Amino acid sequence: MAQPTQPPPPAAGAKDYRIRPLKRGDRDAAFKLLAADGWVVASGDQELAISWVVQHPEIECFVAHDVAAYGRLYGMITMSHRPQLRLGGRVASIDLFLVVPEQRHKGIGHDLLSQALARAQALGCKRVEILLPEPRDDRHAFFESYGGKAIVLGRFVPIVRTFVPFVAGAAQMTTAAFVSYNAVGAVAWVALCLFTGWFFGNIPIVKNNFSLVTIAIVLVSLLPMAFEIWSHRQKRGSANG
Repeated sequence: MAQPTQPPPPAAGAKDYRIRPLKRGDRDAAFKLLAADGWVVASGDQELAISWVVQHPEIECFVAHDVAAYGRLYGMITMSHRPQLRLGGRVASIDLFLVVPEQRHKGIGHDLLSQALARAQALGCKRVEILLPEPRDDRHAFFESYGGKAIVLGRFVPIVRTFVPFVAGAAQMTTAAFVSYNAVGAVAWVALCLFTGWFFGNIPIVKNNFSLVTIAIVLVSLLPMAFEIWSHRQKRGSANG
């Protein structure tokens, strides 16, 4: 039986990659490429997502692949296009553009962008926009891992509870996770206040000095934050020393 032959190596000075449209068979390689850039798509959603991109008449996607391995992807660019009345034609938007770090500075990004712009010109697009979100970095991973505790405990700390939603948003915590932990924190806070008042509200020393008790509650609730600040300074001092 004849053995399968390997593709010949590129000639000296030739590019070791090719540009082509995305195929459905690229699913695993494409989502692996996205995951390496910080965008993890659930495996159950991948088939439907790549089908939309490949089949949608107003989405173009091009990939750069190893000339010796059709399924080994080095980079990817996606562009959507739509008609716009005020321009009297179509407008294109590039919303995904990435190249694996070890293959950068080889012209792959330039060729991917050139391919997308050529396609936009062929479609009669009057304008091309680049709308690239920032990759999900360590802030997102940290908040997905530990943000639930921060949101729940933040309900018990004055001032902090005001800023936790903004931090969660900046860290790109998913909406479902934020809503779930926020609800747990709200229920826990209300339950604590309700049962504390039920058990201690009629004690004379508490009833007669309620303003002082309120101040004490605020001070106690600030202790975790003060401890974290002190601990952080201690670690930083140790690192510098």
